[in-house]
This record gives sequence, C-alpha cells and structure tokens, in this order.
Amino acid sequence: MFPIPVLLLLTISLLFFAYSAFYRTQVLLAAQGKSDRFNNIPKRILQVFEFAFGQKRLLFRDTKSGIMHALIFWGFCIISLRSITFFGLGFHDSFIIPGLNTFIGTIYNSTLNVFLILVLLA
Repeated sequence: MFPIPVLLLLTISLLFFAYSAFYRTQVLLAAQGKSDRFNNIPKRILQVFEFAFGQKRLLFRDTKSGIMHALIFWGFCIISLRSITFFGLGFHDSFIIPGLNTFIGTIYNSTLNVFLILVLLA
C-alpha cells in the first residue's frame, strides 16, 4: 500500500490524458460545422446503450467481425474493472469495488478469467 506514489502517478497520468483529449477534441470541433448536440437527449442516451455498449451496428452489419469487436470491447471493459481495483489497492489494502464481494463478484471473476485466457490465446 503506497498511497503517495500511486496518487502521484495517477494524477500525472490523468492530467496528461486530459490535456491530450482536450487538444484532440478542439481539433475535431474546429473541423466540424455547427450542430445541436442537446436535442432529443433521451433518444441520444438510448443510442449510447444501443450502439456503444450494445455494439448494435457492428453486430448486425458483419456478424463475424462484429462478434470479434464486441468481445474485444467487453473484454476491455471487464479487464478495466480489475485495473481500477489495482489502483484502489494502492490506496487501501482492503479496497474492493462495491458489489464485487457478493455473488456478482464471483460471476465477474469467472468472466474475467475467461477473458484473460482468451487474451493469452490470441
């Protein structure tokens, strides 16, 4: 448990990411025209779940590559939860994401192990 070095590394990394993301976002915004991004917010939120989390467009356009892309995306999401846990363990030795110390955590750990094996095999 090393909270000061972990906090320092995390802060530097997040600041670098924020700077890089801000710069790239500004370039993209300058290149596009005016558009109203705040119209029909409920529909936009639903589309985030359909297209970003559900991978709807990729799964139905080309099934084989869509399934591969969805597996890579969800594998990344599942492994990212473990990375967040490791950062939390740097601050407190008994850190656990709420809910992962229940039956849901058992399912998560099994799914994590499957994805880790798939990553090693790939």
